[in-house]
Amino acid sequence: MRIHCFSTFCFYLLLLLSQPVSGLTNTQASVDSLLFHLGVSMMLTENFAEAETCFAELEAIMPRDVGVYNNRGINQAMWGLSLLKKNEAEDLIEYVFPFAVAPDLNSKGNEDRILNIGRLFKSSEEYFQRCINLKSDFAEGYLNLACSQALLSRWNRDPSLLRSALGNVNIAKQKASKGSTTLGACLIVRGIIYDYLNNAEKRNENFSLASKHYELYPDINLASLAEQNQEVASGKSVVFANAKGEKYSIMEDEPEMIDGQQLSRLIRKPNMDVDTEVTTIGGARLFHKTYSESSLYIYFKNADHFVFFHRTSKGYTGKSGKGISVGDHEAHVIQAYGTPIRVWPALGGKYLFYQKAKLLFFINNKGVVKEWMVWRRKT
Repeated sequence: MRIHCFSTFCFYLLLLLSQPVSGLTNTQASVDSLLFHLGVSMMLTENFAEAETCFAELEAIMPRDVGVYNNRGINQAMWGLSLLKKNEAEDLIEYVFPFAVAPDLNSKGNEDRILNIGRLFKSSEEYFQRCINLKSDFAEGYLNLACSQALLSRWNRDPSLLRSALGNVNIAKQKASKGSTTLGACLIVRGIIYDYLNNAEKRNENFSLASKHYELYPDINLASLAEQNQEVASGKSVVFANAKGEKYSIMEDEPEMIDGQQLSRLIRKPNMDVDTEVTTIGGARLFHKTYSESSLYIYFKNADHFVFFHRTSKGYTGKSGKGISVGDHEAHVIQAYGTPIRVWPALGGKYLFYQKAKLLFFINNKGVVKEWMVWRRKT
């Protein structure tokens, strides 16, 4: 299989997730393919603990692989960010906080949480360092390393790391392909680092260049502010306003069908016909089923802990629940589903993340729908 790496993990306004973009390793083992697809799907849908299980197993099977290292580093950085509380994000990170706010914990639990965040940030830095040690021309590896160092600097209140981060983002910019979205991501991240260094002139200069040449903005995920995520988590109907004052509503969870199958019904079946049980990791059983134009991936621990993903295949001919087809423009998706709660930019395109609808669209660099995925979980 081809291991794709999420190449630009940078953190536009905190963290900008990267998406699968280029193959770095080939193998035909079905277990590797399933671990990869489940790991990526878990990470994109913010099931970080389960994603870590998949990536750890994949690393054991494919040691010293740049794609595996990169994806695992991104997942750990995102996992750490997801554990931050609102006041910590606002005080330390300052830019838009793209994860649901962690619940209040007791004193002992809070101490463990703080230690865990530091460990995850440090581990992500180490994985990105491994990436560039293995592949010295991997521009996105340098960019991700810069982001993890900036996060560590803020978390540990160690300004010296910001200079290292700035050096690595400059290397990333030098090594990035001409005209690639990585160049724009470098400008955004460099602007954020300059802001952390209290250099408003350089911050504005980089943000302006990213806007002018790449149409990238530091408020791209404005709808992901922590206090708004609290409302989403509590099940309220939420209306977001962007920088221009335009208002959008977040769609409620509505049934979606892919290949004539509705995932919410599939998971209620007492017995499900799947192709094979591919492997078992960390006490969880992994399954895969192929339909005519889609694939179903299952992570199953027990009746109270499972995650299902149903993903369209290349050239899918059906429509989403709101009439979206492969080849439709991004604007049609937003018109049908509202503004996504998060946008995960990627080389090759971006993902539109609809948390309440449990729906993820992949939009390519031409601005059209390439595929989509729905998921359901119980934990």
